[in-house]
Amino acid sequence: MPPPVSSHARALADTLCGRLEADWADGRRRPVEEYVAGVPADARAHVLAELVRRSDAVTENFAAGVLERWGFGFERLRELRPDVVYVSNCGFGQVGPYGRFKSWGPIAQAVCGLTFSSGLPDLPPAGWGYSYMDHTGGYYMAIAILAAVNQRHATGRGQHVEVSMQESVLNLIRISLREHQRNGVPVRSGNQLGKTVPGTAYPCAPGGPNDWAYIYAPPQMWSAVCKVLGRPELEQNPLFKTANDRWTNRAALDAIVAEWTSTRSKYEAMKLMGDAGVPAGACQDTGEVLADPHLKARHMIVDLEYPPRGSFKTVGCPLL
Repeated sequence: MPPPVSSHARALADTLCGRLEADWADGRRRPVEEYVAGVPADARAHVLAELVRRSDAVTENFAAGVLERWGFGFERLRELRPDVVYVSNCGFGQVGPYGRFKSWGPIAQAVCGLTFSSGLPDLPPAGWGYSYMDHTGGYYMAIAILAAVNQRHATGRGQHVEVSMQESVLNLIRISLREHQRNGVPVRSGNQLGKTVPGTAYPCAPGGPNDWAYIYAPPQMWSAVCKVLGRPELEQNPLFKTANDRWTNRAALDAIVAEWTSTRSKYEAMKLMGDAGVPAGACQDTGEVLADPHLKARHMIVDLEYPPRGSFKTVGCPLL
């Protein structure tokens, strides 16, 4: 049985995440590699079998069929522990026309329609860049483990739960699927959210590449928007009186909002709209996120000491 590690984790970290993350990946992999290296090849199956006997749940996210080829399919796992909870998480699930295809996050988002729906209408599909979908599959995997273990408390029986990354990501585009059935294939709309105006990103001072604020004002907030803009007369303007009017005349209204935001920083625009009860947010880059006072106050950006590198910032736990 081959060791359950790959040099790809190191190479990916080197290429995409920089040396700090490469060291982090090494730190995660090294104990596993050292443990596997210390076990003779002919004894590794025995070691894995013993781990299964002692474990509440067995999880893996290899390509479909890998554990079976190692001799550790679900039936074998049940022989080792009759009430085992086994959760498999691969790109397309264990069965189906794509079941044997390998996948990464960007592949799953492409096949489920997310890549198509992201970006601007006159440009190629944009997708979400890095493999955020790998994380989405992991979230559903954690839910699957908890649900299966909880059911075992009631029934005494284990089970095999399949998680498909494609199907996990599919849940993120429910609105696009609904719109397809209502109105046909939707058009990529960039930052515009639905047919709500204001409902996009607006340029802010001093006009840098990331000086933008996102403002989203449902119909019940239109009056508040007009007051913040210093243009109360807009509320009764026949061009903008109803939500449909504002959508029909969105170019003119977006220009009015952009004229207002362009004389203020993105944080000032966020605060003025937020104080009036209108959802708004500064478009922050990664450096601004790491320095965000709100996230720091909630201990979501924390400083850690890492011996090879010293102090560095990382993301905390979102559960308080």
